Amino acid sequence: MIKKLFIGFIFLFVLILILFYSQIWKEDDYNPYFVEDYGGIGFIYNYKESQPIGVEYPDDIKSIYFLKERNSRVFINDYDKKYMEYDWKYNDYECEVEIWENTSIFRYNEKCIYIFIKVKDFWIRKEIDCSSIKNSSDFEDKVKIQELTNPHIKKIVNIYVKNHQKIEEVYEKGCKELWNSEDGLI
Repeated sequence: MIKKLFIGFIFLFVLILILFYSQIWKEDDYNPYFVEDYGGIGFIYNYKESQPIGVEYPDDIKSIYFLKERNSRVFINDYDKKYMEYDWKYNDYECEVEIWENTSIFRYNEKCIYIFIKVKDFWIRKEIDCSSIKNSSDFEDKVKIQELTNPHIKKIVNIYVKNHQKIEEVYEKGCKELWNSEDGLI
């Protein structure tokens, strides 16, 4: 009897290890993005498709992403579904806020929404902590969302205005190196 239990535990342990490692490989397949650092600013590209995606600019805890395509899925969990979207103009910049289904519950001890701002050559994306919003119904109030996000939008626009030339240079340099590489890696 003890021998059968021992064999059963070993079998379960092996199954758990297989499941664990299969999830690791699945995660590796899920995130095909690399970031190449150019003096503190990162060039983001998809190494599986040898495609340039944009630029990552460090800011506080969460980075600011300057993406060539609005719908780039870089570093966004595909399991999340968009719940709601708002858009408005901020100083002639097109701004969009995406609220995801899991925003109304705590995930990783924070609630978050995504801000998108259209500038000349990029869509800027920033994840914003919105833990200060206590009620899920507040996510349906555009005025409250604007009050929460407008200071962040102002800061992001100022960063872009001050650094747009450097951001564009990093993107162009990364693209040039990516196109010249033989293996799709910089």
